[in-house]
Amino acid sequence: PGSALKNLTTLMLQNTQVGDAGITALAAPASPLKSLRDLNHMGSAVTDEGVLAIAARDSALASLESLDLGYLELTDASVRALAAPQTPLKRLAKLGLLETPVTDEGIAALAAEDCGLTAPQSIDLQSTEVTREAADAVRRRWPKLAVFVDAR
Repeated sequence: PGSALKNLTTLMLQNTQVGDAGITALAAPASPLKSLRDLNHMGSAVTDEGVLAIAARDSALASLESLDLGYLELTDASVRALAAPQTPLKRLAKLGLLETPVTDEGIAALAAEDCGLTAPQSIDLQSTEVTREAADAVRRRWPKLAVFVDAR
């Protein structure tokens, strides 16, 4: 017995109406999705509330390596939660924030010495409010990180 979802590694929910309640259920400690490595929520109905559930200490989604949150109405609180020292998302390597309203304030959490991520590889900040200066600070913190940002 057990859920057939326990071995699921990729979940594409882009452009769906799955919102905060759905993502909170997926991230709940009892969720069978503990093997999930790639979650695409681009253009869905998720807000900061859903992202905070993903980043909660007891999140079942701690194995995530790729998280796409593009085209969502997120605030800097989401980025701060994902990068917090106590984040369970230590292995998060790819973060998509394309066309979100995040700003330098949120991205500063990724540049902080106490950022909880251990080896980020890429972050998409295109069409956000993030300045080149803030993106450069993240690059200095993570020299191997590919940062995609518009020239501002």
